[in-house]
Amino acid sequence: MDLRLLLFLCLGLVNKAQTESGLCVPIRAPICQSMQYNLTQMPNFVGHLTQTDAERRMNEYRALIALECSRYFKFFLCTVYFPMCNPAKDRTLKLRPCQSFCSYVKSKCYPIVQNFADQWPEDLDCDTLPQSKTSMCIEPENYNLDSRPQLSSSSSSSSTTENAHKLPALETRACNQAQLKITTDVNQPTRCVYRCQADVFYRQSDKRLASVWLGVWASLCFFSCFVTLLVFLTDRARFKYPERPIIYILVCSQLQSTGFFLRVFLGAEKVSCRSRFELAFNGSVANVDLKSSELVPSAKFLISSGQENTWCTVNFVLVYFFGLAATIWWVALSVSWFLSSVRKWGSEGIRGVSKYFHLFAWPLPGLLTVVILIMHRIEADELTGMCYMGYESWYPLLYLSIIPNVLVLLLGLVLLAWGFCSIAAMRSDLKSSKRDPFFWSTGQKLSQYTERGNHVERLDKLVAKIGLISVMFVIPRACVLGVEIYHFVKRKTWIDTLYVAAQKRDCVTNVGLRWERYSHCVGNLPYPRPELSLLHVFMTCAVGMNLGFCVWCNRKSFKSLTQCSARKQAKALHPTTRNILSSSYVYAPPSQQSRLAYSFNKPRSKYLINL
Repeated sequence: MDLRLLLFLCLGLVNKAQTESGLCVPIRAPICQSMQYNLTQMPNFVGHLTQTDAERRMNEYRALIALECSRYFKFFLCTVYFPMCNPAKDRTLKLRPCQSFCSYVKSKCYPIVQNFADQWPEDLDCDTLPQSKTSMCIEPENYNLDSRPQLSSSSSSSSTTENAHKLPALETRACNQAQLKITTDVNQPTRCVYRCQADVFYRQSDKRLASVWLGVWASLCFFSCFVTLLVFLTDRARFKYPERPIIYILVCSQLQSTGFFLRVFLGAEKVSCRSRFELAFNGSVANVDLKSSELVPSAKFLISSGQENTWCTVNFVLVYFFGLAATIWWVALSVSWFLSSVRKWGSEGIRGVSKYFHLFAWPLPGLLTVVILIMHRIEADELTGMCYMGYESWYPLLYLSIIPNVLVLLLGLVLLAWGFCSIAAMRSDLKSSKRDPFFWSTGQKLSQYTERGNHVERLDKLVAKIGLISVMFVIPRACVLGVEIYHFVKRKTWIDTLYVAAQKRDCVTNVGLRWERYSHCVGNLPYPRPELSLLHVFMTCAVGMNLGFCVWCNRKSFKSLTQCSARKQAKALHPTTRNILSSSYVYAPPSQQSRLAYSFNKPRSKYLINL
C-alpha cells in the first residue's frame, strides 16, 4: 500500500514537470499577466526551470520598470523571462524577442541601467537573440515610435522624481541590508526599521557634528534662561504684566534645552535605539523568545513608531510639550499687549485674567502629547538622535506639530499687529494734541505707558521693545516650522531615493549607504542634507538665547543681581537676632488694639510694646 502511494506521488510530480516544461501554460506571474499574450513555456531561454524562478528574477527590475525609460521595457522583459508559447498541432513554438527590438530598448534604458550595474545584464544580451528577417521572433508594431525620450544619467534624477509615485508602496517593499525586520505583535505584520549604527541618510561625520552642535547651543540656551530666571527671582516687581509671559516662555525654552542635554549626556544610542534579538534565516530577520537568545546575536535598531523606550519618551515630552507651550505663551504675551494697548487695561487687570493663560498654555500641549503617546508616533532622528515625529510617519508631524504651531503663531501675530495699529493711532493723537493745554484737563483715558513724562517717547520705546521681542521669537519659530514643513514634503522622496539606491549593486550594506560611491548610488537624486536639521536645532535654542539676552543683558539686571549678592553677604557677615514677635503672639483686648504699637531698634537692643 505504501509503495503504491509513493509510486502515485512520483508519477504526479513527473506529470507536473512535463506540464511545466513541455506544454504551453498560462502565465502566473502578475507582473506579466497584462501582456498581449497569456501562454508561456518553461524552461525559458535564460535557464529558469519554473515560473517562480523567472518571476523572482523579474522582480529585480521593478524599480527600473517604474522609471519607464521605455514604454516597451516591461514587455521586453516578459518576452525574455516568460517567452511566448504558440501551441500548434504537431508541436509547441516558443518565441523570443527580436534582436532589433532588444537593441532599441537597450538604447533607451541602458543610460539608467548604468546607475544600477556596471554593464547591461547578460540575460538581456541582444547578440543572442534572432534577427527578425531570418527567424520568427517577437517585436511590437511601430515600436520605434516610442514617445519616451532617451534618458541620460544626468536626467535620471528627474525621471525618478516624476515616477516616484509608481514605485512599490512602502508597506510592500522588501527590507534592504541597512534595515532589520521586526514585529511588535505576533498578529501584526513585520516591518522594516533602520539599524542603529547604519549611516543611511547621513554620514558619520555629520552625526558627530550634530552631537557637538546640539550640546553647544543647548548649553547657551540653558545658561541664558537660567540667568534670566535669577534676575526674575531677585526683582519680581520688574516683570509685571504684560511682560510676565516672557518669563514663562524662557522657562519652556530652558526645559526644552534640558531635553537636548538629556540626549547629549546619555548618548544617541541610549536615547534613540533599542535592541532586539534577531534570527537570520533565508535573508530575513525574525524575533525569537528569550529561551533561545543565547544562540542569537542582539541587534540594535533606530526607534520607530511603537518601539519607543523610556529615555526616548522623556526626550520627546521635553522637546514637544514645552516647545508648543512656549508658542502658546507667545500668544498670551500678544494678548497681554493687546489688552494693554487696545483695551487700555492696567497691569492688575491683566493679572486678574492670567489664570486663563495658564488654562490654555499647559493643558493643550499636554493633551496633544498624550494623544501622540497613545498613538505611538514617536520616532528617532538618525542625525541628532532626538525623538520626535515625522521621520517614518509623516502625517502626525503635520497634524500634531506643524498645524497647531502655525495656527497659534498666526493668532499671536494678528493680535500683535492689532496692538501696533492701536499704539500707532494713539501716538498720532498724542503728537497732534501734545501742545493743547486743554488736553491734560479733559481726563482722557491713557494707558499706563502714557501717563507721565514724554508720552510719545514712552510709546516709541514700547513699540521698539515689543518689536524686538517679537522678532526674537517669531523669526526662530518660523524657521523651525519651515524646516519641519520641508521635511514633511521631502521625506518620502528621500526614502524613494534610498529604495532606488538599494536596487543598485553594492550601494546599501548593513552599515548604511556606501558614501564613497555616493555619485554612483545617489547621483543627482534628492537626498537629505544635514544643514537644515542643524538649522532646526539652532533656531529652537535661539528663542531662549535671544529673549534671555534681551532681559538680563542690561544695567538693571546686573544691578539686581549685585544687590541680591550684597544682601546675602551682609546677612552672612552680620547675623541678626531672632525676631521674637515673629515667633510669639501678643494678645490685647479689642478696645486696646489701637494702642498697641511696636518699635524695633538695632540688633541687640530690646523691643518695646506700648499698651
